[in-house]
Amino acid sequence: MNTPNRLTASSLSRMVSLSSRLLHQPKLLVILLPIRSQTDVHYRQFLPMSHFTPYWLDDCLIYQIHTGRWDIPGATNNGWHALQKLDWQQIKQLGFKAVYLLGAWDTTGNIYVQSEEGVDLSQHHQRTPSMFAITDHTKLRPELGSLSDFQNFLDTLHQIDLKVILDYVPNHTGLHNQWIVDHPEYYYWENNDLVKEFSGDVAKLNYQNPQLRQAMLDVLDHIVQLGVDAVRCDMAHLIPLEFWQQASQQCKTDKPDFVFIAEAYAENIFDYSPHNQLLQHGFDAIYDAGYYKNINQVIIDHAPLTHLAQHLNAIPRVVDGLTVNYLGNHDDPPLQNRTNDPEISQTFQIYFEALLAITLFGSKNIKLFYNGTLHGQASRLAHHWQDMLPAANNELITPIDANTQTWFRYFQAVSHLRDTDKQIHAEYDRQLFTINIPLIDGQALVIANCLQSDIVIDSPKYNLPGLIHHYKIGDSILPGTAELYINHD
Repeated sequence: MNTPNRLTASSLSRMVSLSSRLLHQPKLLVILLPIRSQTDVHYRQFLPMSHFTPYWLDDCLIYQIHTGRWDIPGATNNGWHALQKLDWQQIKQLGFKAVYLLGAWDTTGNIYVQSEEGVDLSQHHQRTPSMFAITDHTKLRPELGSLSDFQNFLDTLHQIDLKVILDYVPNHTGLHNQWIVDHPEYYYWENNDLVKEFSGDVAKLNYQNPQLRQAMLDVLDHIVQLGVDAVRCDMAHLIPLEFWQQASQQCKTDKPDFVFIAEAYAENIFDYSPHNQLLQHGFDAIYDAGYYKNINQVIIDHAPLTHLAQHLNAIPRVVDGLTVNYLGNHDDPPLQNRTNDPEISQTFQIYFEALLAITLFGSKNIKLFYNGTLHGQASRLAHHWQDMLPAANNELITPIDANTQTWFRYFQAVSHLRDTDKQIHAEYDRQLFTINIPLIDGQALVIANCLQSDIVIDSPKYNLPGLIHHYKIGDSILPGTAELYINHD
């Protein structure tokens, strides 16, 4: 394996000092980053040498889009063809490595869910089945376009080295899935009725049936053959571990760099043994709901910042692989704003920079951003009616602000400077949330004010002006604001 040439902290510092004028024009700031070989892989110590983590998961940023829910000006629909015509280089230039296409599978069928988050949907004119009430696990949603349209869109993303992730939903099907008629033995039944789960519009599959297991392996093989790069496995903890081991071995034998990401939860948020079991049975990464909960508690409940710092520091010790951190996703909106509360939305916008900086720099793990989040949207799109993402909150239609772009550019630079043999360390220091990132020849420091009042910077560590707002010792940092420093040896 070739070791790529890397920037040093001192060289970046010199670049910044020579380009201070450009820092006031973030769109003009250019940092040349070394290219890592696409064949680079990193072997895990806790798995057989045949299992490796593909190169693109290193410091990976995932952009999650809710397919079919984008209000795209001038487009006759918001399907694959309309998506293909957008400028995906915008996402690539921010450092994103993958696009997760939520809701790509066919959900044709009747409407069953009558309410969502307390809203009566009975008279709603734009109701839709849940994106996980799948009618055919191997058929893309017809309203998004043809298979050829999808392949063209996939090729467009691959041409600029953006990986593509699709859902794999193994726990259940929609109530109009043909399996219910042709293979009732694939399901759990109780009192001659299907066992339904979640919102009542899905039926639970029975993994005690070996034919069902083979059918779901065939579904997975179909997804791999589409040419995508990864699956996000819905509610993976509800499926037997031995199935995941078989599925992973099957896929990675044919396509060694295919990635499995688990959405999974433990009964106890302090217990990561279920996560480790999934990682040891073939998963490459797993959602970290604990991070999401800690972020919410710090901002909404004013929980001690030490809780968040302890969580970030503990994860590398207790989890045997990569986790996925997120401020929000299609299920869990930022700050748990499930009812689109205007006060919570305003709070998220105030603390957005601090939360973004902590998410980007607080760990070596994967970071996922849901469409709209980078514009400060603190709500999710509805599951059961045709709730659309407005163009003003769409990162591909309306560029994100210059300050946010600058944070992403520095994240790319620091990720290439980082000393991967040392751990990132978070702490609560002098009222500031502080992240220490070891570099090859120095240290990067991120500070964030997650409190409700200004904080005076009084540590000699911040004597030099910061790279984002030029904060230095003696300055006051506003609530919700963050700063980045690079110190070289």
